[in-house]
Amino acid sequence: MNFIRCIIAKNHIKILCAFFLFFSAYLNAQTQLKKNPKELKTRIAEADNDRQKVDLLLLLSAYYLNKDHEYKADLDQADSINLQAKRLGTQLNYKSGIGKSILLNAQINREKGDSEKGLKKQKKRRNIPNKTI
Repeated sequence: MNFIRCIIAKNHIKILCAFFLFFSAYLNAQTQLKKNPKELKTRIAEADNDRQKVDLLLLLSAYYLNKDHEYKADLDQADSINLQAKRLGTQLNYKSGIGKSILLNAQINREKGDSEKGLKKQKKRRNIPNKTI
């Protein structure tokens, strides 16, 4: 009996270690992409999958939104790229991309100083059922 528990525990540890290994590699890749907009732009141009393109556009938009110094040009660029992602997501009926775009748009509006509009956008996103996103 105790031997079976030992085997089960070892399997759980192996699965847990594999999960952390893959998760840390994923986070490292995402962090590198956030730091390098040129890399994001090349990956957007090379993306075969349109859904992947939407996600990359959202990452690029978030990069410009979260830059250290918030200039109006950066916020406008973030808004423009986010609009591209939203249009492509709507065209593909990619619910997750549309929802993320709405949230990012709310953050952009809040950073531009229009908190009321940003709050309305967040409420709009909350009204979308989570099953579809």
